Amino acid sequence: MSDDSTYTRPTAPDDGDKTEIDTSPAAQTGGRFVPVRIGKYRIISLLGEGGMGSVYVAEQENPSRRVALKVIKPGLASYDLLRRFEQEARALGRLQHPGIAQIYEAGTADSGFGEQPFFAMEFIAGHNLLDYAGEMELDVRQRLELMARVCEAVHHAHQRGIIHRDLKPGNIIVDQTGQPKILDFGVARVADADAQATRQTDLGQLVGTLAYMSPEQVLADPLEIDTRSDVYALGVIAYRLLAGRMPYRIDGKPLHETLQIIRLEEPAALRSVNRAFRGDIETIVAKALEKDKLRRYASAAGMAGDIRRYLNNEPIIARPATAVYQLRKFALRNKAVAFAAASILVVLIAGIFFSTRAALRATRAEQSALAQRDRALRAESSANLERDRASGAEVQARRERDNSVLAQRRADSEAATAIAINDFLRSDLLAQASAANQATASTTADPDIKVRAVLDRAAGRIKGKFGDKPLVEAAIRSTIGDAYSDLGLYPQALPHLQQALELRRRAAGPDKPETLASARQLGILYERQDKLVEAETLLASTLATAQRTLGPDAPLTLLCMTSLAGVYGDRGKYGQAEPLLSQVLNLRIHKLGRSHLDTLASMQALSLLYWSQKRFGPAESLLTEALRGVEKQLGPDHPSTMDAVNNLGTLFWESGKLDQAEPLFAKTLASRRRILGPDHPDTLTALSNLGALEYKAGKYAEANANWSGALETSRRVNGPDHTQTLILTSNLAEVNRVQRHYGAAEELCKVAIGGFRRSVGAENPRSLVAMKNLALVYQDQQRYGEAAPLLTQVVEVRLRTTGRKHVDTAVALGWLGLLRLQQRDYTAAESVLRDCLGVWTQAGPDDYRRFLAESMLGASLAGLSRFAEAEPLLLSGYEGVKQREGIAPASAKPQIGEAGARIIQAYEAWPKPALAAEWRARLSAAGPAH
Repeated sequence: MSDDSTYTRPTAPDDGDKTEIDTSPAAQTGGRFVPVRIGKYRIISLLGEGGMGSVYVAEQENPSRRVALKVIKPGLASYDLLRRFEQEARALGRLQHPGIAQIYEAGTADSGFGEQPFFAMEFIAGHNLLDYAGEMELDVRQRLELMARVCEAVHHAHQRGIIHRDLKPGNIIVDQTGQPKILDFGVARVADADAQATRQTDLGQLVGTLAYMSPEQVLADPLEIDTRSDVYALGVIAYRLLAGRMPYRIDGKPLHETLQIIRLEEPAALRSVNRAFRGDIETIVAKALEKDKLRRYASAAGMAGDIRRYLNNEPIIARPATAVYQLRKFALRNKAVAFAAASILVVLIAGIFFSTRAALRATRAEQSALAQRDRALRAESSANLERDRASGAEVQARRERDNSVLAQRRADSEAATAIAINDFLRSDLLAQASAANQATASTTADPDIKVRAVLDRAAGRIKGKFGDKPLVEAAIRSTIGDAYSDLGLYPQALPHLQQALELRRRAAGPDKPETLASARQLGILYERQDKLVEAETLLASTLATAQRTLGPDAPLTLLCMTSLAGVYGDRGKYGQAEPLLSQVLNLRIHKLGRSHLDTLASMQALSLLYWSQKRFGPAESLLTEALRGVEKQLGPDHPSTMDAVNNLGTLFWESGKLDQAEPLFAKTLASRRRILGPDHPDTLTALSNLGALEYKAGKYAEANANWSGALETSRRVNGPDHTQTLILTSNLAEVNRVQRHYGAAEELCKVAIGGFRRSVGAENPRSLVAMKNLALVYQDQQRYGEAAPLLTQVVEVRLRTTGRKHVDTAVALGWLGLLRLQQRDYTAAESVLRDCLGVWTQAGPDDYRRFLAESMLGASLAGLSRFAEAEPLLLSGYEGVKQREGIAPASAKPQIGEAGARIIQAYEAWPKPALAAEWRARLSAAGPAH
């Protein structure tokens, strides 16, 4: 009745991040070892070295690309740096702008000298800003256009809370297309400042390049540094890019003198370098270089906007400093000269005063008294205002201090959690593989100990170990539960995920994001165990809480919506699943754009729902767009790309387009063999799917060979009870059945049933498919007494677990109905087949199996001599299945012939010999149905 060969969704494994060291003489530079690999990056060459570390040109294998790898020296990788490194790295990953060299990854690797933080960044081939402008002989407008683009990139980072603090021409590379890209955005903040923090407080540190520092930055007070400090550096860069020199002469001067110049000396006017800079250009640069940050551009976007306005011949926002302001600045810079001038002015005023007529003295005295009174009033008002401002500043400072303390506490808590988790994974999990530890648990050590055994031993050591740290225990149980789940060991995963959720509910509260994430994790496990009612109940309540506490469009809320929609789809509640997936897709398109990877994942999820409903047209459209997007961003060999290729191939497979599915499955298999190797689970999945396609196409020998090879590898790599091993066993049993190798088929079915019952339970859908396959082996050999109890049990479980509207229920009823026909129990056959047809009418009204059910129901009525009722069912059943012959699997083709034979048998028994002869001739002319 159906093709139940199954495929599994691959899960990409984590890459190791162990650093390999090449100790050969060729790998040594200056007495130091140059690493061959750092994590998953292969080192090509040393690009440069600095006080904090080294920069290498490296190659990432997956996706294949060249990167610049900045590695912090191991001696600077203190606990404090490592603790804050992960927090800052998340912020850096949010920088996605064409003007910023992208940071692909930030992590740590054990080089043998301790943990070394590293950044993997976009590798830019080009020249620094000044060299590029000189070599390309750019004019003033072209240089200003470059500056505007640099300012816009800086503003993008500022909006995401990242301040560069070391902007300079050497950190701006212009690529071959003319696009400036800022390097090390935030890396100085993460690496340099935090590394220094291991030796002294941030107060009193100079972080950055002195010549480009703002006045507040050279004071080394971190509380004064904000985005306007970067604006000042942009002003210095713009000055040098236009004038060809720095705004100050500080070369060779002592440090204290240099700091004084930066703080107090006004830069030489641009017009003194070139009169072409008079007016707006000079005003823009001068505003960026203001000593008082309150008078600078409030943002880098403000500076970019004025440059754009100048280039478009529009009025700029900035205005030249007033004469009064310039005079005041002059007085601050030249106090002696200002005092002398003031003294002369006093003498002159005194002379004028004493030469004034006596009549005016009284008047001036009176006016002076009034003025003094006014000044006193103004002074009092000003003092009150300043007092209010000071009070407000104190409140704000207290609030910021409190926030800082809370953030520090959170960071300390997260650090403690990370340390405890790492210690557990190292001492209680990974150490279980050592011979010494194994010797305490068994008589002999196993050098090939399996992950399953290590997990089991580590899981047994959790209880009571973290009594005063419930959130640490929750995190570890969550990790172990995920590991069991990824191995397909769902019963072993369940208690850990349940306990993790309970711990987080008690310690963090039911509404916290980590609790909601844990609930979603458990809901997904319920779904994998086909506990669909429990999964739906938990995920629905989790989604409601996430919508209330996090908001309707928060990332975790959208993940919960997607997970709940998946359960709805499994239960055949397509009307409830589709609105959720459509809403998630629309929100992601609106917020992230159609090309974002999260959006593309939503497209795939919705396409899977469509094809579950046999809506192959819209499913193919969405999945094709998703595949194009993923391949463009990640490359053709990335695991996510291969997943999308595999899904599209599966869609073609299910819609009967086998000629389009086969090259996609073959492409997936070739790529995974090349990238992952022949033994990887994803490679085995690709080989299994190719076998499923060959089975459906009737290429049974090829399917048998591929499934046999995959099964042998899976048994060796995964073990006999692994989900992938058991699925392959069940599939191989089915292909042996259709090849009439009944002995082999029966043995394989029994192995699959036993394995599934041990790993996922007797009522799991995979156990039911294996039971159905064994029943068909008996049925083909006319061992109906052995087949009947198996099929009866499958039907009972399907009705109870998936209900009367699910395709799987219809399939099970169909096979049981056929068995009753073969036993000539027409009354029982009619009852079962009417139920079967009713389910197909709702679950798959256009499916070829619905028309096979009509044909069999007609045969049961003919067997009861109710020919008038049987005739229309027999005729419509045959015509319907004949029209859909192209999308039916090869194993169903004999049933099409049987549907025709039933018409002849019914007319002969009616009796209507003329119609029987007419149909015999018609079917003979049509040829055999393979």
